[in-house]
Amino acid sequence: MTTDSTDSTPIVPANTVSDKTESFDARETRAAIAEGEEKSPEENLDLDKDYAAAQAMSQGTLSPDEAAKQVAPQHEVAQPEDVNISSEDDSLPAAGGDPADYRELARDMRPSA
Repeated sequence: MTTDSTDSTPIVPANTVSDKTESFDARETRAAIAEGEEKSPEENLDLDKDYAAAQAMSQGTLSPDEAAKQVAPQHEVAQPEDVNISSEDDSLPAAGGDPADYRELARDMRPSA
């Protein structure tokens, strides 16, 4: 970044975006929170509780059941259904075969050989 010799203001190239810009989605979300249409994500955060849980998990002092409870989703998550997509025709042919067939195929691909 360069500065103009008469002014100490940095000259920013035209193709760069200032770090202070905010996306359309961010502005809309901020307006919805201000109007009370959406809850602020900060309201649901308990950093001290999350930090203590992360420490306990990293030290291995939690049982598997306790760890599963702490990382469980807050909402019900749909489970995928098992679908059988195989059939009897899915098997590959047995290896082997007549080498003459492969030579004939090679000749078809490269007749000068």
